[in-house]
Amino acid sequence: MSARRTMVSFAALASLAVVSPVRAQTVEETAARIPLEAYIKAHSTGDADVMATAFHPSARMVFVTDTGLAIVPISDYIARIRSGTKRAPDGRPRTIAMLEIKGTAAIARIDMDLGPTTLNDYMTLVKLADGWKIVNKSFYRATAP
Repeated sequence: MSARRTMVSFAALASLAVVSPVRAQTVEETAARIPLEAYIKAHSTGDADVMATAFHPSARMVFVTDTGLAIVPISDYIARIRSGTKRAPDGRPRTIAMLEIKGTAAIARIDMDLGPTTLNDYMTLVKLADGWKIVNKSFYRATAP
């Protein structure tokens, strides 16, 4: 290959790197998204069994109420889904807005548009021998006036 052809090829590759800001997901990002996507699916369908796959059994849901801090075992949350009292409307947008991983720990934010309510879930995940699991869920709910 000529020096000129090598230089043109290198320039073409370099321009692609500059022009294309899209970053490929790492293997860990792909793996950490599995429980987050299961959570989103279960949230939209009301499927408690799918929801249970997203969380570690000892996970907690932590949030603020009118009376202060509430800490609920995730098994209670899943039981409410199973009873049909915690089903959100289908077809509403739900997205993984942020995912940051460092080693075996990760944080994520899931944004949901539930009509008059916007929900932001903040998840803490850990990587265990059997994969990534959500160990903590905190959320903020805003209702339009």
